[in-house]
Amino acid sequence: MLIAHISDTHLGYRQYGLKEREEDFYKAFEQCIDKILDYGCDAVIHTGDLFEKNNPSNRARLFVKEQFKKLLENGIKIFIIPGNHDNPTSRYDPYPPHILYEVNVLSIKNFCFKFKDVLIFGLPYFPKVYKKNLKIYLKQIENINSKRKTYRSILMLHQIIDKYFPYEYELSVKDLPKGFDYYAMGHLHRNIIDHIDNSILCYPGSIETYRIDEANFDKGFYLVDLDSMNVKRINIKTRKFFVERIKIYTNEDMQKTVQRLIRIKPYVKDSIVHITLETSELSYRYVVDRISKLLNECFYLKIEKDILKETYRKKEQKVKGIKDMLKEFLYDLSEGDLNFVENLLRYLGSGDIEAAEKLVEDFYRNKFKKNV
Repeated sequence: MLIAHISDTHLGYRQYGLKEREEDFYKAFEQCIDKILDYGCDAVIHTGDLFEKNNPSNRARLFVKEQFKKLLENGIKIFIIPGNHDNPTSRYDPYPPHILYEVNVLSIKNFCFKFKDVLIFGLPYFPKVYKKNLKIYLKQIENINSKRKTYRSILMLHQIIDKYFPYEYELSVKDLPKGFDYYAMGHLHRNIIDHIDNSILCYPGSIETYRIDEANFDKGFYLVDLDSMNVKRINIKTRKFFVERIKIYTNEDMQKTVQRLIRIKPYVKDSIVHITLETSELSYRYVVDRISKLLNECFYLKIEKDILKETYRKKEQKVKGIKDMLKEFLYDLSEGDLNFVENLLRYLGSGDIEAAEKLVEDFYRNKFKKNV
């Protein structure tokens, strides 16, 4: 029996407020559905966050209906659990949008389905504050599964486990109920395949880049052959991301950055470029303008200022003179031009208009002679 395991599709998510990014998530999902059909799967298990929110738009609802219809018409069963994004948060809206489709939605009241000779267990997302409740349900599931007479069993959860993300998690590895052949996990956006005792645990990850810290992860889903317990990774094509951290405080920094951006420019067309920029307050707008012009052919450019580092640097900076400040802001000026601007500002600041006029006259006379 062949099962497709997919998760964290976040349909309806409009990254950066762009309609095109919402469409990217739909395209990624459709790729997954088409590949599932090509491989001739018997069932699909979706481990949470089908939608970006629990009250998705009509566009998202209709799209899912169309894609699920492809599976159902080919006799492919669908089993799904709500994640933290699409799980109902109010007692006035007790049902997830998943019930609108002909799919098997696992819940705390109905956490087990039998499909052919396989038992499929699953629970919706439990926040960390309800960890004790989650462990009670998992113990019940473990007891039921221990008495099974079927060939295989699967457990579907939308939770973070400490082993894979120790900074913020809802469960530890020891909390997982024992005795399952395949632990189908969701919530973590990077793909993981691991072995626990004689069982397999997998996080397929998200199907599109949801956050910048996952831009380099493969996107796709897993194919699980329950007969041989062989797991195969299926990757899909998604929009490219270029993530850069740029630090500019000197003219040399600027030159190196320009050279770097010129090198990547041919590859960023139709891509998203996300830059975290560390620079001085004076130079910020100038640097952003230079970068924007260099990367004007990319699909979307996001420049984010590293405020914390900038604040930290300010505390360490010594008092600067006019020339030092001009060097930070006016990268393209030669040493002679900088001296001219510095002296001009001094004369104007002191009210010596006559000296300022003579300085300008001499500067442009010399400039003209050099260019003739």
